[in-house]
Amino acid sequence: MANSVIPDSSLGARLRVLMYNVLGGLTCGANLFPIVIGSGLVAVAPLGPEYTAVGIAAGISAGVIGVFAASVASKSQSLISLPKSSLAILIAGLFAQFAEDPAIQMLVNTYQGDLAIFYMGTIAICIMFAGMLQILFALLRLGVLVTFIPYPVVAGFMNGIACLIFLGQLPVVLGANPGDGVAQVIETDNQMLGVAVLIGLAVYLSIILMRRFFKRTPNALIGICVGVLVFQFIFPTQPVDTVAAADAAFQAGIPLPGTYFEVFSLLDSDQLWTLLMKIAGTSMVIALIGSFQSLVSLTVVDTLQGVRTDRNRELVAQGVGLMASGVFGGLPSSGSIGITRMIHEIGGVAKAVTLISGLCLLFVVTQVPWIMQYIPKAAIAAVIMFGSIAIIDGWSRQLFLRVIIHRTSNVSRALLLSFSVSLFVTGMVLVVGIIEAILAGMIISLLVFFQRSRELVLRRSTYGDTIHSRTERAIDETNYLNEHGGQIAIFEIQGPVFFGTADQLAEDIEKVLPEVDTVILDFRRVSDIDASGAFVLRRFDTLFDRYDKTLLLSHIPYGDAMREFLINMGVERPYRESRVHDDLDTALRHAEDDILSRKYICRLGEDEVPLRDFDILANFTPGELKALESSMTRCTYDAGTPLIEYGEESDFMIFLVQGSVRIQRAIEGEERALHLATRRPGVILGEMALLTDKPRTADVIAESDVTGYRLEKVDFEKFCEMQPRAAIHLVKNIASILSLRVNDMLGAIENLEK
Repeated sequence: MANSVIPDSSLGARLRVLMYNVLGGLTCGANLFPIVIGSGLVAVAPLGPEYTAVGIAAGISAGVIGVFAASVASKSQSLISLPKSSLAILIAGLFAQFAEDPAIQMLVNTYQGDLAIFYMGTIAICIMFAGMLQILFALLRLGVLVTFIPYPVVAGFMNGIACLIFLGQLPVVLGANPGDGVAQVIETDNQMLGVAVLIGLAVYLSIILMRRFFKRTPNALIGICVGVLVFQFIFPTQPVDTVAAADAAFQAGIPLPGTYFEVFSLLDSDQLWTLLMKIAGTSMVIALIGSFQSLVSLTVVDTLQGVRTDRNRELVAQGVGLMASGVFGGLPSSGSIGITRMIHEIGGVAKAVTLISGLCLLFVVTQVPWIMQYIPKAAIAAVIMFGSIAIIDGWSRQLFLRVIIHRTSNVSRALLLSFSVSLFVTGMVLVVGIIEAILAGMIISLLVFFQRSRELVLRRSTYGDTIHSRTERAIDETNYLNEHGGQIAIFEIQGPVFFGTADQLAEDIEKVLPEVDTVILDFRRVSDIDASGAFVLRRFDTLFDRYDKTLLLSHIPYGDAMREFLINMGVERPYRESRVHDDLDTALRHAEDDILSRKYICRLGEDEVPLRDFDILANFTPGELKALESSMTRCTYDAGTPLIEYGEESDFMIFLVQGSVRIQRAIEGEERALHLATRRPGVILGEMALLTDKPRTADVIAESDVTGYRLEKVDFEKFCEMQPRAAIHLVKNIASILSLRVNDMLGAIENLEK
């Protein structure tokens, strides 16, 4: 019986777990404090300084309620969700759109209640809807599909968000208000500007030093403390804006559930519909980006813990967190890689850590709200600006340095294209809008995908003069195929053949059709085919008839789902005319036989090939041929009969004079066999066992009725004694044939490598 690991339930172990959770909770709480303030300020920046308390209250709700609810619903033991400036800026973008939309402005002007309640209610509706969407993603099993958002689009979005956050807080560090333009900054009092800049620089430098030497400390909180010290002890009498307005939000604490739903009762149905339509796009973006961030964070957690958590289950947890935050008027949150990694290293458990961090935040909110009047806005802005730099995508940053700064030339076209999409999305975020940027980026990425799919559907095209079937033929036939095999074109297709690639495939084939007689489409690497692909195959029949050409399909075995689909889609003619083959070799042999038969030189097994026409018996005199024939036994085999069986102890070889045989090797554990080669009249079979006395290495099966001459080893030795000159020629010719077969095998291996 396997030993089972019993968890340590001793008092000491429990105390250690408690200590780890308390330490993790305090660490998370210390990081959470500046995050909720910064996210709240970012979210309400377009509304003006008078709504600072509203924004910070929303940040508090998210930091306490939303974060804890997500961790409780999550299956992961370590994933921590936090409010994000990258998501808060989406709320800011929504409020900025409000100012530009006449319908919304009319709604605001006619609103009879408290506008703070209106804006908080808007946040609540937006975040709750985003949570519902995340849960819907999970119910539809779209947890993995969310990560299929093109990475350049996500990177461009994050870079644009980082720029918006940085530029939005830059005026604050220059002594103005968030979102102020150049004119307002210029009008700022010089003394106030200088103090704000120095406070911001002090905070910025302190965060850099803490990250450099004390990585596990809450550097953002320490940066704010440095800003407070600079403000209080160096410029105590200077006029500097603080976030004292947040004092009211702190004193009020977390609003009760539904406090901000008053907005529903004060709006008529038309007004409510207008508001919901404006909110819907932002909710969708929050759901998508939040899901992406959380699933990326979950991947990091799973790597650290050596487990794999259900992605769809985690989306439900994140959706629950958003809905809980929305009910209390909170901001959006998502998985945080940095704090999650830190808590994992400490040894804390997410549920306990988020509970303790939430209690810490509540303590500050309810017991010491007065501290906010000592915190300069410039300090908070510097922390937010530093965090925005961390949002910038690392891949984009490295590629920017390589392409723009260092002007590196050895960058692939595909990489440059992805980088261009990322830059485009970033520009759209800054100039047009966040939602428009994501939609445009998705459309461009889809267009790029379709274009690349069109380019990649054709893996390789080769011709019959450079690649032959594994059919051993007479020398004159082989030479003829070497000279005229270019009449056969082989197209190796890969990936899905769908509406975005089928037409390109048709164009590629039509270009070569006038120059060839036969086209083989190799479906070995085709993963799927849709109705558009089937329609193109049907169109090929008409096209090939017009040019009097032949189309063959390979790697569509009997019973295959693709074969059934094609038949159901009306692609029946190739099957009726036996132009569909199980593998490329069979199709290629068919095409070669067709070329040779039309030139009237092919031996297809219908007539016997006399011994004198065997290449291996070249230079034999009539007397030597007669002596050899008298040493052999004429034998016949019905189609499907084995001439030679794998592993048997026998020492004869066969001169094949009529019919064709298939040489194959059984695959262990499978019903099918590996096709090694096909032999036609004019060749020998089984010569290796005759020369080496080793067991047979493959099966030789008659594909049609076969006639041959069987030469036993005893008779071969007698012939060698009686006809030494002929025996020498025979052995030399066997060696030559073996050399040719080795070369053919090496050529086949080379083609596989390509």
